Amino acid sequence: MSQPGVSRDAFLEAAAGIGRALCRQAYWDREGRLCNWVGRSILEAARPGDPITPVAAALGPDLYGGSAGVALFLAQLADVTGDGDCRRTALGAIARSIRQAGRLPPGGVRPLSFHGGLVGIAYAAHRIAALTGEHALNNQVETFLTTTATALAEPHVLDVMGGNAGAIPALLALGRVERWRHARTLAVSLGDELCRTAVPRGSGWVWDVEKACGPGMGGVQLTGFAHGAAGLGLALLELHAATGRDEFLEGGRAAFAYEDELFNPAVGNWPDLRSPGPAGGGTPAAQYAAAWCHGAPGVGLARLRALLLDPASREEYVATARTALSTTMGTLEGAAQLPRADATLCHGLAGLAEIVLTAGYWLDDEGYRDAAGAAAAGLIAKYGVRGDWPSGVPSRGPNPSLMLGTAGIGYHFLRQHDPHRVPPVLVVVA
Repeated sequence: MSQPGVSRDAFLEAAAGIGRALCRQAYWDREGRLCNWVGRSILEAARPGDPITPVAAALGPDLYGGSAGVALFLAQLADVTGDGDCRRTALGAIARSIRQAGRLPPGGVRPLSFHGGLVGIAYAAHRIAALTGEHALNNQVETFLTTTATALAEPHVLDVMGGNAGAIPALLALGRVERWRHARTLAVSLGDELCRTAVPRGSGWVWDVEKACGPGMGGVQLTGFAHGAAGLGLALLELHAATGRDEFLEGGRAAFAYEDELFNPAVGNWPDLRSPGPAGGGTPAAQYAAAWCHGAPGVGLARLRALLLDPASREEYVATARTALSTTMGTLEGAAQLPRADATLCHGLAGLAEIVLTAGYWLDDEGYRDAAGAAAAGLIAKYGVRGDWPSGVPSRGPNPSLMLGTAGIGYHFLRQHDPHRVPPVLVVVA
């Protein structure tokens, strides 16, 4: 079925154009074995509202903003198109990520982080091995899993972005491979920690915000996917589906219950509780985000995945997801009218369209599929000829990464082309 305004082949051509540009822009070592990129950095503005000073930096080794994420996109593109340059560059990028992850000093790469650490690099290496047939990459997965297991006894956060909740689905996916069955055991240990550290509050569960997210994130349990209750609850439901253990089901539902108590029907959204209170005391005005990371889109994505994991609560999850999707589509339509809106996965247009596309297939709703296709077609019409895709850094300057840059935009176009062959990227399906 063609999407409104653009054919599936046009989506593939847009993804391929991004892939070709990334291959041209890669910096290779002298032996031609390892490659990386330079891009604008999110550190261009230290705090919201600060002046933007353009900053360029080499990518780190991680999945979220580093060479592992670019490698994953290029490997997925090569699998669909057979492009040899994309395959070679994907292998050079993941080899560079693996080497850097092993060489950085302690703390340089967080072992338990999916988006920023070893779990994500291991997951990407395994995916790329399967896509390219370079199965020697899997030898590094074992090393990273061993390091990750020892890190459980060290200080770490609990949320999707940096800790347990992000690692659990990836470890469950890796644990399906016989040689890595211990990855499943590690995922269960991380879930046990989530249950052990949770604090009941009414019908909900909450976590100490500094333990869950690290310092500087506010004083109460956050809502949303990347750092909040949506991501924590979903991780527990993933574990319940994998193990059948009732405490994981109870915890997942309780995390969602806490979040749903904070829903504001007047704005169709959940508050972004990262905002600090005013200097003079008192209660700050509620702030609302609308992205994968914070706000209704990520909440909706968590419920969409949950309805496949906890069918007894399906009706409730579908209702919440549709409410969140209404806000998501409104945000998508509004942002598309802006002169140069962020086009990326984490907090941009591709991420919003990706969530709506996922809803279209998981809810079997053609309206959502068409809306997502129209949004992606709009991005191609606006930026495809020049390839000047607005990134997720403050200046919107060029960035090649998965979650903040062009690799993620290209990945979404691949999903638009063939969502059955190309798996979701904003949520790990174990």
